[in-house]
Amino acid sequence: MRQAIGFVLAGILAAYAFALPEPAGAPGPEFAGPEPPAIGASAIGSVWYCPWLDSGDIRDSAFLLASVPPSAARITLPSPMPNEDPLEEELAISGPGAVAQNLADIVRFGAAPGFVEFDDGPAGVAAAVFSRSSLAGDRCVRSVPKIWYLPGGTTRDGRELTLRLFNPVSELAKVTVSGVSEFGPEPLPDLGLVTEVPGRSWVDIELASIAHLLDNLLLIVGTEEGLIIPALSLKVVDGDEATWPGTSLSTTWEFPVVATDGLLPELVVANPGPEPILVEVDAFDGLTSQPLIVSEQISAGAPARIALPGNEGRPYGIRVTAGGPIAAVVVAISAVEGSEPALDGTDNGADALAAPVLRVAGTVGAESRSLNWLLPGAGAIEEADETIWVMNGGDEPATITLKPLGVRDLPAEKVVVRPGRTFGFEVPDNSLISGYFVESTEPVSVSWSASDAGGTAFFSGIAISA
Repeated sequence: MRQAIGFVLAGILAAYAFALPEPAGAPGPEFAGPEPPAIGASAIGSVWYCPWLDSGDIRDSAFLLASVPPSAARITLPSPMPNEDPLEEELAISGPGAVAQNLADIVRFGAAPGFVEFDDGPAGVAAAVFSRSSLAGDRCVRSVPKIWYLPGGTTRDGRELTLRLFNPVSELAKVTVSGVSEFGPEPLPDLGLVTEVPGRSWVDIELASIAHLLDNLLLIVGTEEGLIIPALSLKVVDGDEATWPGTSLSTTWEFPVVATDGLLPELVVANPGPEPILVEVDAFDGLTSQPLIVSEQISAGAPARIALPGNEGRPYGIRVTAGGPIAAVVVAISAVEGSEPALDGTDNGADALAAPVLRVAGTVGAESRSLNWLLPGAGAIEEADETIWVMNGGDEPATITLKPLGVRDLPAEKVVVRPGRTFGFEVPDNSLISGYFVESTEPVSVSWSASDAGGTAFFSGIAISA
């Protein structure tokens, strides 16, 4: 039984109701550098890979599905036992509609990565993992690039960092895993030059034992043969957990929310290129836009952690612009008075204490804005406060329609988001809601967050491409 709601997410900011014009088709992503993988939802059948799920005695998980047209969906869960057939579950989704499938209703065998196949689209999937003391999740992935970037890792004391390599197909996968930390290229001898992942299986690698006491660890996963889907899990010992998938490279990233009340955010970027690049960060909240809050030169081949402002407790989003292709994630933590020694090395008295982390949330960003977004799972996490975040980084007001999805047709909400603002819409407590379809008259970026007594999670929205 989940615990009661821990705190209410802040963020319903001023908005005005207007009629919604018919939106135009979504623009394609703008990208300079290597071609980005297709991560959005498109009007065809698709397969979505969810590497970080768990169904056992302590943690449980849910596949969060949403589709614009009526669609048949098949969930496949490879067995942890060699030579056993995978488990499958078939669902029918009304259009537009959404459904949350709890793994406990299918199986309980611990780690349970899987994938979802739709016969029509646009459709998309997110995954949530929860326990009495944690809440984690993010969108699943549709693309399968040969090189994955996973910034945001740390193996400092009190953290558990796990890399999962999920092979969803029957053929053997061969991958290389390399690391870069604040000290430069990080040798990972225990991984060997090539790691083999048998078909329809996965490998979990505990990083603390082979790359100990690193503040900032970037992992790069390259596929030599087959197909691999990686994900990171960052867990606070005896506390909350965050998880996010591997990502590609882009010169722009948007995060509609980087912090809610009590969370202290960091932007973690990685520059795998041969030259230093300039990274600039603009911030947008519900009251003001704060262009260029950060301008930082990122060294070649290195990751960097950029502390973001607390913004006086107000939720806000950011736009990241780089002079070359980068990978980026946001990791946010919360702190309260505790019993750990102060970390700054100063003598502030015998009772000087640093605040231990209780909650942690992490997410990948959006490479571009879109007119239409799917938010599978928004509203479906039991006993959680959930908020949809819309960031309008453009120059014109955006009229937003927020259409709740479930097994029934439910009325939509309409709001206007001013240019240079982020709007937070609190999802109503309604058991019929399992996701949202968001339409806009101007290109925007959209995500959602959830918070309960156990933890906090950020979920990147899924853009609907043309």
